[in-house]
Amino acid sequence: MNRIPASEGSQKPSAMSPANLWESETFVGMVEAFLTRCGITAKRMETIRARLGLIDGKVKTLQAIGDTMKLTRERIRQFQVDVIRTVNLPDNAALLTVFWDSARKAVKANNDEIELENLWIVLQYKFRWTDDLPVVVFAQFLKLNRQFEIVRPNSRKTILVRLKK
Repeated sequence: MNRIPASEGSQKPSAMSPANLWESETFVGMVEAFLTRCGITAKRMETIRARLGLIDGKVKTLQAIGDTMKLTRERIRQFQVDVIRTVNLPDNAALLTVFWDSARKAVKANNDEIELENLWIVLQYKFRWTDDLPVVVFAQFLKLNRQFEIVRPNSRKTILVRLKK
C-alpha cells in the first residue's frame, strides 16, 4: 500500500449538505461540489478534473496529466484510484443518492440498457442542468460508480450504459 506524503493529506470537507449539491445549475458544478465535499486534495482534484474532462470537455490521458503536473503516469493512476475509492465510501456515495437512483431508474426503465446520450438528456432535464458538454464527460463520471458499465457494441455507433449484474 502506498503512503500519501503529509503534504498531500486530505483536506477537511466543507459543511455542505447533500441538498447543496443540487443547487448547481450545471453538471460540472455539481461534480466539483461533490468532489470538494468528499475532501479530495488539490492535486487529486486537478487530476480527476482532467481525467473526467471537467476543465475543457476533453478527457486527458494519464500520461498527458502526468506531463502537465510533472508526475509519473503511475502516480496519476494512483491518484485516480484514490479518488474513486474516496467517492465510493458510503458517506460520500450517499451524497449522490438522488443522482445514482435517477440514473439507475432510467436504465432499468429501458430494459437495463440505455444509450448514453439519452441518459444524459433524461438527467439533464431532471436536474435542470444547463451544461453543453460532450457526453464523454458524463460517461467518465458514471464510471466512478461501480454499478454502471459503459459499452460500445461493435455493431452500433452509439455508446450504451448498462447496469452491472
